[in-house]
Amino acid sequence: MSLILALSIAIRLAALGWSVLLLVRLRDWRIGFLTGMIFLMALRQTLTLLKTPQLWPISLTANIEELPGLVVSILAFLALLFLERMIRERDRHSSVLEAEITERKQAEERFRSVIDNSPSFISLKDADGRYQLVNRKHVEIFGIESSDVVGKTSFDFLPENQVTEAAAQDRKVIETKSVITVERQISIKQGTRDFLVTKFPVLDGSGDVVRIGTIGTDTTERKQVAERLRGAIESLQEGF
Repeated sequence: MSLILALSIAIRLAALGWSVLLLVRLRDWRIGFLTGMIFLMALRQTLTLLKTPQLWPISLTANIEELPGLVVSILAFLALLFLERMIRERDRHSSVLEAEITERKQAEERFRSVIDNSPSFISLKDADGRYQLVNRKHVEIFGIESSDVVGKTSFDFLPENQVTEAAAQDRKVIETKSVITVERQISIKQGTRDFLVTKFPVLDGSGDVVRIGTIGTDTTERKQVAERLRGAIESLQEGF
């Protein structure tokens, strides 16, 4: 048996054992395919070895006909090494991606918890006026489920006079890229109420307005209390 044949068989057997361990550990079909190929190559060379009239001692004389088999054995070993690294890198990226997705979902849940427990109605629109998000208070005030609001504009479910005023304020936010706060009377499910409405821009990395946020706080009771207090003070002043 020549040295080249002995090296080729040793490399293939080592690659076969390694590939079986990787297949058990990684359970990837590509490892399984490569394991099958290496097994067939090792089997073929073993059968060739059994036909060799003299197995021992190993001859140091090079047999050029056995050189391609050694090259194939080395390439199979290198292919196994490359495939293992590629699969491990893929798994590492998958783990990182899963962690990022989990963290993002947790952040979204925390954000949703905050806005849903706000006493003010909150909404988020894109630059074209389509709703992307509304909180629980928005649903409660306007009586429209979030699933019926997201993707639509205010013209789809609010009176035109209110929408025209709100749309003008949205355009002002986009043009000035600044926060505006106004007092507005808005017709809602409970009737016409006074609101302190704040609108603010959400910018992208280039500084362009991509979303418009709105926070509306019901000030009806506060204004009524203030008016009663003012009336009481005026009555006291008239008494003096």
